[in-house]
Amino acid sequence: MKKFLIISFGEITLKKNNRSFFEKILANHINIVLKNYHLHLIKEKRGRCIIFIDDTFEITELLQELRNIFGIKNIYEGYQIARDLDTALEGCVRLLGKTKTYKVRARRTDKSYPLCSMEINNKLGELINKRIDDIKVDVHKPEVLLNLEVYHSYFLVYKKVVTGVGGLPYSCSGKVVSLLSSGIDSPAASWMMMKRGCEVVFVHFHTPPYTGENSILKVKDLVHKLALYSFLPLRLYMVNITALQIAIKKFCKEKHITIITRRMMGKITQHIADLENAKGIVTGEAMAQVASQTLYNLYCVNDVYKLPVLRPLIGFDKEDIIILARKIGTYDISIREGDDCCALFSPKHPETKGKLDMVMEDEKIVMNELGNILPYNYEICDIQDKKQVQNQ
Repeated sequence: MKKFLIISFGEITLKKNNRSFFEKILANHINIVLKNYHLHLIKEKRGRCIIFIDDTFEITELLQELRNIFGIKNIYEGYQIARDLDTALEGCVRLLGKTKTYKVRARRTDKSYPLCSMEINNKLGELINKRIDDIKVDVHKPEVLLNLEVYHSYFLVYKKVVTGVGGLPYSCSGKVVSLLSSGIDSPAASWMMMKRGCEVVFVHFHTPPYTGENSILKVKDLVHKLALYSFLPLRLYMVNITALQIAIKKFCKEKHITIITRRMMGKITQHIADLENAKGIVTGEAMAQVASQTLYNLYCVNDVYKLPVLRPLIGFDKEDIIILARKIGTYDISIREGDDCCALFSPKHPETKGKLDMVMEDEKIVMNELGNILPYNYEICDIQDKKQVQNQ
């Protein structure tokens, strides 16, 4: 009797001729995790992989890491056993533990096996009920669904233990640049694009000394948290725009401060995207959540980008975003104390229906005062999941 974990893939099984491309990337990400446990991945048919483990191996920590890999739909625990229902019973007893209700679902890959699937279900169910006291079959809502697969020389019996995050393997869809604040929204938006297979490069704007060390630590901790889902180093551009924000505050109309600041950030982000050969820009904007995110103001800001602007949260309300942030583990970091550069320079009465021609006139005044040069500088940090670094 060999113990194993089965990893089933999500939507990449629908990719037809491109499926091998996605599976190869996903397998590489899984192997990065397995390397730390001295385990190996075996390619299986039916859109899944199998990992054989020692019966005494504690799987809790491994499951937590595997469930965070984009592209994984479900993870199952089970046993490869001889083609005998009495032996299968032993594996089922181990998998059921203290379960009160269960269901057996058999499938025959080898149609020469003398019992059909329904007969296997009934026979194995009888054996389990005789062996385990106070357990019942529930075909509608069982606590545990036992799967049994019949092959030419063995059975596989297993149950689901973890639901994965799904999506597409990280980095399979191309590179994007994400504007990352220290708040709740933008980390959630970045995670959603990571789930769609995008390699994400982060850009964070700060204004020292108006923003302190706490804000910088928050942002880096957010990237560390998101790196749990990439298993690859994540690049973070820390962009200093103090001189730029002071100039905007001084020379443009107060109501346009937020819009023009967003436009300037957009121009810098577009430049970084060009450097990174990215194919899109990601923001955490949700429609009409704040003054800068009205349709009018989004239109005014969009004007500065050459690349598609992706706003995965555009239809979310704040509660939706908070639920997502809690789920992915960024919420508690985002609500820590720390100033954001935008909030510090926000006007008391921001424009909510910006007009592009008027905004550009105001922006031109600021740029003339700056000598038509955007004053900013940046440092680059390549950040990796802390646990992965420790295990290397």
